[in-house]
Amino acid sequence: VKGLARYDREKELLTYIPDLAGSGIALSKIELFGFVIPDSGNVYAVSNSGLIIIEPGTGHYTVIKAGEQGDTRFLSDAHTESITHDKARNGLWLGTIGGLNFYDLSSKQFTHYTPPPEMMNKDSKRDNTINAITVGLDGHVWFGTRRHGLYRFDPTTEHYKHYVNDEEQPSSIGSNDIWHILQDSKGRLWVSLVKGGVKMYKTDRDDIIRYQTNTRRVATICSKTERTLSQENKGRRGGG
Repeated sequence: VKGLARYDREKELLTYIPDLAGSGIALSKIELFGFVIPDSGNVYAVSNSGLIIIEPGTGHYTVIKAGEQGDTRFLSDAHTESITHDKARNGLWLGTIGGLNFYDLSSKQFTHYTPPPEMMNKDSKRDNTINAITVGLDGHVWFGTRRHGLYRFDPTTEHYKHYVNDEEQPSSIGSNDIWHILQDSKGRLWVSLVKGGVKMYKTDRDDIIRYQTNTRRVATICSKTERTLSQENKGRRGGG
């Protein structure tokens, strides 16, 4: 199902945001991959056509697409599959098909970061897709890709640290195809993988712990394809 809907809990009513004539983009016709709602109250959604900014009260929305190289008013690439709010920097981190972008909520300008070498092959852009992104408690940006594994990015130094699967190393991440990332209140990073279960990374020790499917034990991960993670009130993790 495509488009964006608002759910009224009291009325138990689901209402889709209507397409706006003249906007250049019909929400019902594009793929939406995720959204965040910062303190401003606007909804910022990422799609295969760019960043969409929606005013919930009016239903009005604007679309920011890709522009010329170096134009900070626009995204570096329109196809954007992941987004997270960085409250400390008052902005949004976006995972485009060609690398990281940062959107400053005050200046309304983008910063385009040069991707790591593995993601600079323009002939395989789909493999460069950033499926998941989050900001750690220490300010580092973590993102997971479709084929290139897990990265930790330091916005101050613009340095990337790369984590990849190594079949001969049990402490490696287990798969280079990543679905979702979550950091809990204790600073531990939880990563869900395609055909690799769930991994827990201890940031204080630079150590990765694997949680994989075990058909003999009910308490282990129930599926090797874990698409989402959520943090519940008592510190438990949920995947689905």
